Amino acid sequence: MSITKQADVELSIVINYFNPKSDPHILAVTKLCIEAVYKYTSMSFELLLSDGSGFPSGELEKYARERGLRYMPSDVPEKYASSFNRGLKACRGEFSVILANDIFLNEGWDQALTKPLRDTNIWMTVPYLSFSDFSPQVRSFTLAARNYKPRLITFNVNVLPRRVYEVIGIMDENLSGCFNDIDYLIRIRKNGGEALMIDCGNVTHLGKSTLSTSTMASYEKDKRLFLEKYPELKNTEGNDVNYASEILCPSKISRFILNIILHSSSKSFASKALSSLHKRIECFI
Repeated sequence: MSITKQADVELSIVINYFNPKSDPHILAVTKLCIEAVYKYTSMSFELLLSDGSGFPSGELEKYARERGLRYMPSDVPEKYASSFNRGLKACRGEFSVILANDIFLNEGWDQALTKPLRDTNIWMTVPYLSFSDFSPQVRSFTLAARNYKPRLITFNVNVLPRRVYEVIGIMDENLSGCFNDIDYLIRIRKNGGEALMIDCGNVTHLGKSTLSTSTMASYEKDKRLFLEKYPELKNTEGNDVNYASEILCPSKISRFILNIILHSSSKSFASKALSSLHKRIECFI
């Protein structure tokens, strides 16, 4: 059930919506995402839908009134980070949840992702998904969905205590949607925190279902900005990210394997096989 009293709110769930072309597919996916939140969330929560399309949606406004969620449209088209930042700033709960609008949560997700934040010194939790750009986060791909501290995360489902957000701050709005997740993880680690990957069961991610029709993100531009922000993370050629660096890969074993792959022929069978094996067993090393 949706909660409005600040003292009672445990979760503040922020969903980013970007649909400047008024694509009915994106609207439908977003509504399904929201319905899964209502069905499978057991903790008290508030739901904030941050619409960065640049104009209010009459249909979403009506839907928000009917479902008791907070609809937050923008006046101009917004970057990914800007929309989420508006929502995160408005959060009142003990925990803030970053939720992509093509995620379908399942029963028990909220308890599983908040318990380590209360019981340990973990600063952020993320679940395994049915699809992810970071393949070790794909539940069916990894050899075992063990709880572990991953070298990278994605912004699809992320839970962090309000106190952590007050330390780390907003997402970097210079980035258009790529590298925001890695940037935030770096900032967490530089402040002494860590993220934890947790098996919550079958959390479904449709995977680029909305990006395929509507996005302002530019990978190459964001990579350049990211490397300007963190020049120490450039590879030896200076044109890409060194994913084997210590802050992006805390595991010494993983760094060793990644460096072997890096210095091998990327097209060789051995290199591809080692890379695939490493991703599948990352949670063990």
